[in-house]
Amino acid sequence: MLVSGRLGAERAEVDLRHGEHPRAAALRAALTLTAGPVRVAGLPQVGADLVLGPGGPVQTLRIGYPLRPGTPAPEPPRQQNTGSAAPRDHSRDHPGNLPLVQRAAAYAVVVEAGRLLLTRLSSRQTWTLPGGGIEHGETPVQAAVREVYEETGLALRPGGLLDVDSIHFTGQAPDGRWEDYHGIRVVYAGSVPGGSTPQVIEVDGSTEQAAWVSRSELARLRLTSLVRTVATADLLARLSG
Repeated sequence: MLVSGRLGAERAEVDLRHGEHPRAAALRAALTLTAGPVRVAGLPQVGADLVLGPGGPVQTLRIGYPLRPGTPAPEPPRQQNTGSAAPRDHSRDHPGNLPLVQRAAAYAVVVEAGRLLLTRLSSRQTWTLPGGGIEHGETPVQAAVREVYEETGLALRPGGLLDVDSIHFTGQAPDGRWEDYHGIRVVYAGSVPGGSTPQVIEVDGSTEQAAWVSRSELARLRLTSLVRTVATADLLARLSG
């Protein structure tokens, strides 16, 4: 994954380090452009390209942030995933030399009639946003559309980018393997045809149920950190409407 920072007409790009938030990578890229402090000035542009390398096609996720002079905001706190791995740090429990796993995924926030579209992970009975890993050759938007259909049976009309989130933890994957996991989660707004009833299409996948969830129900469910991250005051107000 590559992250760039754009300051005026100048732009610099760096590889995303394992465990690094993309916003921090953009500020690191800015060190080659100016000696003064800079801050992120808005949401990034996110895309993917596919080029032919020596060993075959290579796909690269690209995240580019606009920057402006100023003191950078504090880096977002480290997130833990309570859905696909253990919710605590197991650094003293696991064997050494864990594999480093870095994964990019795309998700959608869909609200209809004061309810949020969520899916339940079969591995931990935890509710999350519909979405999942970006496959080879896909753009993040294409991945969000495909994943929403597989997990809910609904045709997503993707909207604007809402956030690019980062998660980093040490724990066990659903298959029981210990890993040092770093996930980049691209979150879009979206809509589906009105009055649609969600149902899981994918067979033997990670999702066992899809449902519309009200704000009162949301407070009683076991949620992933991704849902808690996107549950802003604005979103909660829409769920109360």
